[in-house]
Amino acid sequence: MDFVYNAIQSIDTSSYWKERVAALTSRSPLEEIDESLISRSNVENFADTNRAILIAPIAAIGRGKNILNEEGLSAFGGAYFLVRPHPAPDDLDYKFRLALWKERKAIAQEREGNFIDVCDSWRSEGYGIFLKSLDTILQYSHKGLSKEVREGLIWSLMVLTWQAIARTIRGNQPTLVRFIDATWAPNLAQKKAETEKDSLLKGFKYVLQPYFGN
Repeated sequence: MDFVYNAIQSIDTSSYWKERVAALTSRSPLEEIDESLISRSNVENFADTNRAILIAPIAAIGRGKNILNEEGLSAFGGAYFLVRPHPAPDDLDYKFRLALWKERKAIAQEREGNFIDVCDSWRSEGYGIFLKSLDTILQYSHKGLSKEVREGLIWSLMVLTWQAIARTIRGNQPTLVRFIDATWAPNLAQKKAETEKDSLLKGFKYVLQPYFGN
């Protein structure tokens, strides 16, 4: 966030934005902090400041945050996504959820034998599913990524992205959304066709298509 803040200040030759940009901080609002910093616990009062731009991690202003002005409308007119979100390669949270999803599918299948044999069979299979999920490669652009893992990533990242966009449309307000990071659509700059295997934006459309008819 410091990089973005300093970049805006460096290109602001007229000093118009000098006092209009703020960055989110995890520090307590009870601490003595610079006016250019807004604590996470106080972000819903953003409209009460004289700041116009808020620099924040995507997850920090997602679900549960209503950042409104005095009319009860969104305090933002748009959102610029400077970095495409993505779980870390060793993100255990996602891998655990993937394992649970696979285990639910497996446990629903009929099994032969008595109750004890079925339990032993499921315990062995469930443990194998869990271990295999821990070895899953979490890289959206990885060509060998299975369809189910890729779709799981798309849904997770789409929810995260939409929750941030939702902060800008409170009160049915129009908004301007820009995806700046080239990794949102890596082939576009090279004038190549994008697919859901390369572009997360195409991935959003891909998983939503069945719900919008033909």
